[in-house]
Amino acid sequence: MTQADWFGIEESAGAAIGWGYADGAVVSEAKGVNAAEVAALLDADDPLIVTEAPAADQKTPAKLLPDTLPLTGIAQGNPPDRLPPVARLRIAGFQASRPNWDGVVCVVLGAATHWVQISAEEVVSLHSTLTPQLAGAVNAGPQLDSETCEEAISRPEKLASLLHRAALTSSPDIALGALIGAELAATRPYWLGQQIGLIAPAPWSDAYGAALVLQHAPLTRDTPEETAKIGLAMLRHATA
Repeated sequence: MTQADWFGIEESAGAAIGWGYADGAVVSEAKGVNAAEVAALLDADDPLIVTEAPAADQKTPAKLLPDTLPLTGIAQGNPPDRLPPVARLRIAGFQASRPNWDGVVCVVLGAATHWVQISAEEVVSLHSTLTPQLAGAVNAGPQLDSETCEEAISRPEKLASLLHRAALTSSPDIALGALIGAELAATRPYWLGQQIGLIAPAPWSDAYGAALVLQHAPLTRDTPEETAKIGLAMLRHATA
């Protein structure tokens, strides 16, 4: 096995994943519950770690990647919002694979979904929701009920009624359709007419993807792992 020149680790939401890199290629990989465990599995000396940074967040607009470490979050003043460092890393990885890409990236990370406007490799503005957390609270999913989703997009004020319908009929897919439909209605000014990137784990990738396809939105999907892997390499290059 090729010896790694350096190591990068992403830690978020009670899980971590890391890679060893040599001459621009990945030569090893490990997963664990935290960065320390992954570093031990990789036998990594002084790895580049992206997690919740103790430093102050940068303010919008901000470059996707900073010139110096650590990689912090990005904060928006009005309306108040925040993009966590891990979401920022994944968007950087997504954008690196698609030079000159401008549009809106939807990142599902932990309890939140972040809609992030990207232009000229900068984060211009944010609009985040707690749809994943709400889905857990009402036992929604994992699949999306398309009819309910379209109803919630056209009539988001019916969200509470649609959730009651889901509870009454023991239909978790109806609940998920209602939640994501209402979210798409709320974020419509962001994604309508834009290129959309989706970075989400299963089953969220399928659920958001299905909802956006219903709206005939131009959609490009990528995985959290792939975008993190590329993002770490881009971050090291940007801060070298």
